[in-house]
Amino acid sequence: MEKLSLYDFLSVLLPGSLLTLFLLFFVRDLGVDFKQIELNQYFSLMVFLSFSIFLGSIINILTRSLLDKPYKAIGLYEPISKIYSKFSKGKLLEPYYEEMMNKLSPEKDFDEKIEDVWAKIYYTLEANNKIAVPKSFQSFYFFFRNFFTLGLLLLIPAVIMLCYYQFNYYLYTLILTILIMVLSIFSAKWNRKKMVERMFWTYYVLYGEKS
Repeated sequence: MEKLSLYDFLSVLLPGSLLTLFLLFFVRDLGVDFKQIELNQYFSLMVFLSFSIFLGSIINILTRSLLDKPYKAIGLYEPISKIYSKFSKGKLLEPYYEEMMNKLSPEKDFDEKIEDVWAKIYYTLEANNKIAVPKSFQSFYFFFRNFFTLGLLLLIPAVIMLCYYQFNYYLYTLILTILIMVLSIFSAKWNRKKMVERMFWTYYVLYGEKS
């Protein structure tokens, strides 16, 4: 079973916590009084964390479902083949990986071949515990793309509360949400690029130079 890093856990917990807090304020502003509910503070904390992890998991699942087309269109998810083509040209590793791709079925196109090579180097490095640095970039990528999805989930209720109930702090929430979404795109793109580069270079240094 793949180990869950602290960063992977936080990429679920933190967006889930913020969504839970937002929903608490949202429901309170609709007239629900939580003060009438008496709960032990430790039990309240456990309920909050449980909801945060649950909602964070939903955000993560939703993010994965949006990767192929919507997130690819805005650059939040860039295919392995596109990233590889940008940094591999003229470098030492290009002929090595071309040789690996040439051994695959000729019926497959470049994108399919590089995905197969990617799968091989990913699981080889993971099996040999040589994946720590690329994995850290991957975890941050997961973190920022989940934050973008969180922003999408906050936009509509924030606009509704601002327009119909005119709570001014929803305006600040809206501005902050849009800022977070924009920054999340740039941060996610950078971390995914670094993750892919480190993965290919790490495998080449460990195994390519010996062949």
